[in-house]
Amino acid sequence: MHKFYSSKAFQFFAIAIISSLCLLLNSLTIINFHKMELPKTNPQYNAVGIDGSVYNTNGKLLYSMQAESAWEYPNDDKIYLKKLAIEMYDESKDWANYTMSSNSGWIDRINKTGYLGESTIVTVSNSGGVGAISGNPRAEKSGTEKSGAGDLESEKVIHIYSENINLNLEKNTFGSNAIAHVEQGKNSLYTQGFSYDNNKHFLILESKVRIVYYVR
Repeated sequence: MHKFYSSKAFQFFAIAIISSLCLLLNSLTIINFHKMELPKTNPQYNAVGIDGSVYNTNGKLLYSMQAESAWEYPNDDKIYLKKLAIEMYDESKDWANYTMSSNSGWIDRINKTGYLGESTIVTVSNSGGVGAISGNPRAEKSGTEKSGAGDLESEKVIHIYSENINLNLEKNTFGSNAIAHVEQGKNSLYTQGFSYDNNKHFLILESKVRIVYYVR
């Protein structure tokens, strides 16, 4: 025996079934994005082969940065870098005031601070020369002092080899409490801690300073 259903009844049951499925799927797929939190130990962003530059409103180059890789964690303003190199420029000049390279480091894009880890090399170049002062009056000196032998004030380029260097990009200063080896020409010095003010072109040697002069 065959049973026949009216078209209105069929449409009613079809709509009821589809509505039920829609409600079920909707309840399964609702995601509250405001409550989702990524693991703080995993990077939120990751990039390889970084090469960028920053300019002022007049188009003058302020600094350029290259890195092997970079990443950023959730709720963290720091950009972490591996195998990085940074060149800082003066707005009134066409050459870099100083360059920095390090195996690791980070830049805080909000507070304009930074950090360079192990195997850091800083090269400072200033047309006005670099002044230096020792923070330890008992600093030992080895070698022979001689006038015109290329002392720290007469040189225009210095190379600083150190680690754990803190940067203040807004004040244009940097320094470290770690041991540093500084070279100017053929002269070299060693210090426990240092700080450098690029605006004043001044290098401060904190303690246990030993200077080796090259005699022509």
